[in-house]
Amino acid sequence: MEEVNSPISEEVSSALERLSGLELINRINRAHFALTILGIKSACGFGFGEGKDRKRDEFLKTKQIVEEILADLGLPHSSQSMVDDEEGEGINFDVGKDQESYEALKRYDQSSERKIESPEHHVAFGKLMGYPETATKAWQENNWDTYNTLIDPKNPPAELAETDGYKCGFFSFSKAHWREELSQAQEWAEALKKMHHSCITS
Repeated sequence: MEEVNSPISEEVSSALERLSGLELINRINRAHFALTILGIKSACGFGFGEGKDRKRDEFLKTKQIVEEILADLGLPHSSQSMVDDEEGEGINFDVGKDQESYEALKRYDQSSERKIESPEHHVAFGKLMGYPETATKAWQENNWDTYNTLIDPKNPPAELAETDGYKCGFFSFSKAHWREELSQAQEWAEALKKMHHSCITS
């Protein structure tokens, strides 16, 4: 992981500026992509599409800019296009900060497609994504009706809800360890704040 305070190149600064304006990509995915560009996260996956409003021109422009950013920075990646009767055309990207990280991400994707999943598998994926292990395990064990192991997003502790790390929505926090997990989210939020990224500013 690169230091948050490391100077960034003009190419990276330009890429982040262009990314911040891509509203067809939701703000959480923009944040994860930005952190991968910065080398703070190892990898990310995100997608976007025309949507029910059929924003064809915006979709094509967003796709073009993402592909240009990836090419300019030389980030290993792959993409998969899709078409939905209701949502129109869409595309998913998998991106690594380097070849090793990208290959690890693709191994996880291939395992998921073959349904080769286990608690260890999820923990390994969470580690690749930079999520605290306690948060990943709580996500696995959570009952989505009662939120027995995760913080309920409808009723977070006030102390947590007021932080940039929580507002950015990087990952779900566990009930038992959210204070420790917050340090990771705050580190990411601080890095984006320095870049005036739209996760913080919008």
